[in-house]
Formats: sequence, structure tokens, C-alpha cells
Amino acid sequence: MRLQPRDKDILSKLDRYGVLSTRQIKEIFFTNIASSTVLRRLRKLEKLNLIGRVHGLDEGLCAWTLAAKGTSTIGARDTFRYSNRNAIEHEVTLSALRMSLESVGLGTDWVTEMELKRRSFAQNRGRDRCEQVIPDGIFTAIYKDKPVVMAVELELHTKSSGRYEKLFREYLKRDSIFQIWYFVPSHSVGRRILSEWFLACQKYASGRKPYLGYTILEEALKSPRSMRLHNGTQPTEVGRYFKAKPALEPSPAQSNEVAHTPAHTVSGESVEAA
Repeated sequence: MRLQPRDKDILSKLDRYGVLSTRQIKEIFFTNIASSTVLRRLRKLEKLNLIGRVHGLDEGLCAWTLAAKGTSTIGARDTFRYSNRNAIEHEVTLSALRMSLESVGLGTDWVTEMELKRRSFAQNRGRDRCEQVIPDGIFTAIYKDKPVVMAVELELHTKSSGRYEKLFREYLKRDSIFQIWYFVPSHSVGRRILSEWFLACQKYASGRKPYLGYTILEEALKSPRSMRLHNGTQPTEVGRYFKAKPALEPSPAQSNEVAHTPAHTVSGESVEAA
């Protein structure tokens, strides 16, 4: 089978986001085309070992990742592997969130959790490694005309108080992170996280600490231009705080330098998978 330009675009998109659902691929690449046609094409790519199918979504739906041949075809670095089906919903939702943020110019230099873990492992090989806190992703945004590091956490379900205490204790050591940005399904989840954060700050904070706030996930997915950041005071539209980094990039060289800031500042530190 001869690969079409759209096939290669699908492979590149899977390389960028790691995993996409059939519905997401249809919305991006097959607008106004029957779902049966979409599935037929994806199955052909699967048969060629270019992409792999992952089960675990609601209603029996599946998601797709790069397979070994697809990785080599586009010169990608690694193949994403998801052995835990419970993680698929999280990863597919995270891909949707990334695309929504990118639609308003945020997260264009996103560094994934997998990449952060890879760099952390490489930097700490042969040495004792402390427990690490690795967010779902990091990127840079502009705050008061300066680039700042944003750590993103997609929290579909709450954790125990003990886990939050351990997590936030480590985050409080990360002065390279400016904002910890949670995306949550409800205000009750968001308020719980804020409460645990304030408790951790009382116990462990010293010197400058990251800010923490949350945004309702549905708001971020459906109305990213007007989504609000809740930090325990008056909710504020995110656009009033942070601007898209590309808008203020003066040169490609500076762009490359800033884009690598998150990976260097976080993966080289002791940070725990959230």
C-alpha cells in the first residue's frame, strides 16, 4: 500500500501526542468522512505495523499509537507503549487538552512526561536518584514579559492526602517552576487540591515557591480563550495572566533556547511522577 500525505501526517501527529482516539483522528484528518472509512484506513495502517491499537476507552472505543515501523518511517525517537488500560483515558484526554491549549498559542513547546523521565534517567545514570516529581507536561509561557515554566497536571481523580503531601513537598523544592496548573473535572476536585497545597505550604514552604491553581477541564477544552484560573482568590481569565510564548519570540535562536528551558530545569532536578 502506498502511503498518502495524510497517512504520514497521522504518524507525525501520533509521534507528537503519543496517543489519539479514533474520534480525535477523524476530527483532525477526516472531516465529513464516514467513521467506517476512517476505521478502514486506520486498520490498513495497523496491518502494515505503522500504528498500533490500544483498547480501554469508554463504550468499547480504541485509541492509536505509533508502532515500530511507523516510528522508523518518520524518524521518530521511540514508540509509545501503554500497558495500563486505565491510563488510556488520561492520555487521550491529555492529548485533547494539549491541542486546545495550542489553539490559543499555549504549550507549543510542550515537553512530555516521557521525555522528562528519559532526560532525568540519562542525567542521573550511575548516581543515586532521589524520588522525582514529573508532571504530565511542561511548557513556557510569558508572564509580565518574561518566559516562565508551567507544570501541567491533569487530575481526573483525586489522590490520598498522603500522596498529595509527598508530591507537593517535592514541588515546593522546584524554584524553577513558576506555575503548577491543574486541570480538573469539577470545582470540588480543584478545591481539594488547593486545600492540600495550602497545608503543604504551611509545613514545608521556605523562600520562593511555585504558584498553584486549577482550571475546569471542560472549560479548557470547549472555551480555551475564556478559561479561568482558580487559585483560592478571585477566578481570573488565564489570558490576563499568561500570554503565548511565540508572540514575543524575537528570533529563532532565542526561541530554541526558551523551548528547551523546561526540560533542562525540571528533568535535571529531583522531581515524583504525579
